This record gives sequence, structure tokens and C-alpha cells, in this order.
Amino acid sequence: MDKPDNLDGWPDPNLYSTARDLYTLAAAVIRDFPEDYARYYAIKDFRYNNITQPNRNRLLWSDPYVDGMKTGNTDAAGYCLIASAKRGPRRLLSVILGAGSDFPVDCLPIESLERIMAWIESYMRRIASP
Repeated sequence: MDKPDNLDGWPDPNLYSTARDLYTLAAAVIRDFPEDYARYYAIKDFRYNNITQPNRNRLLWSDPYVDGMKTGNTDAAGYCLIASAKRGPRRLLSVILGAGSDFPVDCLPIESLERIMAWIESYMRRIASP
């Protein structure tokens, strides 16, 4: 990650993040702030001033191993999702970028994401076995 020209997070032609950048940042948040991560990122909804906002990461509801991370969207980037799941001693991070505007993150095919995460877990188990 290079030093950005702006820090407000709004789209800028000189500011971009790769899937690897976002993976690196997510892994650092989980590694360096485990208590804060556990406390905030798995919250399914937040209520303030009598308004409840649901978490857009629908994997939190459908997969008991998913413990959070981040969703977002901009016109330039499309809909994006960083999801984290902890199964046993392993943590899985997935980064999805650029889903079309007709395919918002909170409507991503959860079954597909669950199958992908299960496949990765199975693959990791196979390569870890002697």
C-alpha cells in the first residue's frame, strides 16, 4: 500500500486498493487488535437514536464460523466484501471486489460463498496433512 493522496476514503483516481492490500489490512486488524475485532466486527446490527442498522455481511447469519469484517461500495469499485471465518486453529479471509451494481453485497449468493470457504478449508486441511 502506498501513501494515499487523501485519507477520507472517497474515490480518487490516485487512490486504489488491491485485493492483496485489503487482505493485508484485514489480517493486520485481526492480528494487532484481536479484542476490538472480536467486540465490533461480528455485530449483526447496531441501534442508535431508535434506528437499527443491520450488518451488510449476511454471512454472519448463515455461517457460524464467520466472525465479521467489512462490506462496502463505491461507483468506481462496485460492491465489495471482506469476510473472515475461524474454524479451529485456522482463519480464512476472503476478499471479493467489483461485484456489479445489480448485485449488492448483502444479496451475494451466500451458498456460493459458503461453498468457496468450505473448499478452501478442505484444501488447507489436505495440504497440511502429512
